[in-house]
Amino acid sequence: MMARPLAPFVTIGATSGETEDERLRRVLLVGMALAISVLAIFWGLVYIVFGEPLGGAIPLAYTVLSLLSIVMFTVIRRYDVFRFTQLSLMLVLPFALMVALGGFVPSSVVAIWAFFAPLGALAFASPREAVRWFAAYWVLVLAVGVFGGALRTANNLPAGLVRGMFVVNIAAVSLVVFAALYAFVRERDRAFGAVHRLFGQYLSPQIVRSLLADPERAALGGENREVTALFADLAGFTPFTESRPPHETVLALNRYFSAVVPVIFAPTIPRGHRDRCSARW
Repeated sequence: MMARPLAPFVTIGATSGETEDERLRRVLLVGMALAISVLAIFWGLVYIVFGEPLGGAIPLAYTVLSLLSIVMFTVIRRYDVFRFTQLSLMLVLPFALMVALGGFVPSSVVAIWAFFAPLGALAFASPREAVRWFAAYWVLVLAVGVFGGALRTANNLPAGLVRGMFVVNIAAVSLVVFAALYAFVRERDRAFGAVHRLFGQYLSPQIVRSLLADPERAALGGENREVTALFADLAGFTPFTESRPPHETVLALNRYFSAVVPVIFAPTIPRGHRDRCSARW
């Protein structure tokens, strides 16, 4: 089950063949895009109120384009197109806003919002793709850092607002990043726990840990090894299962395995230990 705050976004762009991991990435990207769009409305209105209509138009344009991409995603259900569109908006428009406001300091380092592009690629795409987005981010940082103030060196924003927006930009970016990573890690751990419980019903804890640490070991084909197999026939087991409900049979088997498995895996099998196992059963 998806966490309650993410539940409203589960059906947006959903496809029948997606895996649990793909569904988590899709829902988190939609949620993050909507959260940033709402915050962008606030930014745009603040800039317009304080005499920067061009600066205000850029965040509002981001909101419109972002919402349009979500609507298109709902219709065409192309996650790759939606992801590229969202990451491009996150990367380019903060730098455009910074140029419109006169550079790093006059814009209250609003370009920090562009860091969502490589971070989003890392969370919602792949490490290789994230490297390319991170490289693009640094190219824009250097280019705007060198030439960003060439068109304009100041703006109409009050000095107090510029200082305050430094705090707001850093705090808001930190909040959104933490919320996205928290939701991602929480859902990943939830899925990991479900898989662990599922395997734990049929496999020993050692095998479960080994498969979860290296999933490639579960590939078909396996490997050739010399092994020793133990076949045990439990006396009276068939009449026992016929006269008991299923949960009692499971409890009895668990008692048996908890006694026998440690003995099987032990380097030596003392006679007294073997006798005690038989007596317990």
